[in-house]
Amino acid sequence: MTTFFLFIATIAIFAGINAALFKIDGAAFEYKSVPSAFTLLHYSFETMCFSSSQINVVQKQRFTEELDQVISRIEYAGNLMEQFIFEEYKVGTFEEPLAEIERLKGNLVRILLFLTEKLNKR
Repeated sequence: MTTFFLFIATIAIFAGINAALFKIDGAAFEYKSVPSAFTLLHYSFETMCFSSSQINVVQKQRFTEELDQVISRIEYAGNLMEQFIFEEYKVGTFEEPLAEIERLKGNLVRILLFLTEKLNKR
């Protein structure tokens, strides 16, 4: 029972805070008509009960944006590494060295010779 009264008191206090904020700067609120005391109580109740889901949505959106940035950075680093490999070993595509590896059946000495020859042609 105490928790229930605490919940009601919290809603009433938030309604009072919102009323004070509305009097200070009504432009900070979006409304069609001047809100009544009941409207502010309802708004406070809705905010108390459902704002956590809005916070989760904002957190998920921020996480998604950060993840997109990380993916972009990894792609950029991968492209730089790919470009370095192409320039360093004078190959046009990855298929060329992969085909050579397959042809040599994993003979490491021949693979090293192939790569060294590409380096010496520079």
